[in-house]
Amino acid sequence: MEAWEDELRQLLADGRKIDAIRLYQQQKGVSLPEAKDWVERALGEKPSELDPAAAGELDQQVLDLCRSGKLIEAIKLYRSQTGLGLKEAKDAVEALAAQHGVSMPKGSGCAGVLLVLIAAAFVVWARWPS
Repeated sequence: MEAWEDELRQLLADGRKIDAIRLYQQQKGVSLPEAKDWVERALGEKPSELDPAAAGELDQQVLDLCRSGKLIEAIKLYRSQTGLGLKEAKDAVEALAAQHGVSMPKGSGCAGVLLVLIAAAFVVWARWPS
């Protein structure tokens, strides 16, 4: 038995499903849906209903969206097809993109939006008649 298999067993025992899926995917070189199905079977859960051909097509659609900078749409698509929660789908999409060397767009996020709103409020306040 290899060291990663021991780590996988521990992740499953600890209930760290997403980490187990990632590890299995990396070590076995399978798609995310295949890794998810394996982990779900190992946990005694019902695997997703995607057949391998549909899973490959889903992976390609997700990668195409990621390459176009449409991360949110990719996550929505992945969630709708796999039934995963938001965090799990986001993690799965990011792992799939990383596996295929697709760089994810780096936005300014919430902090950037907040700074813009604060700056706009300051400008309005500064010009407000006293």
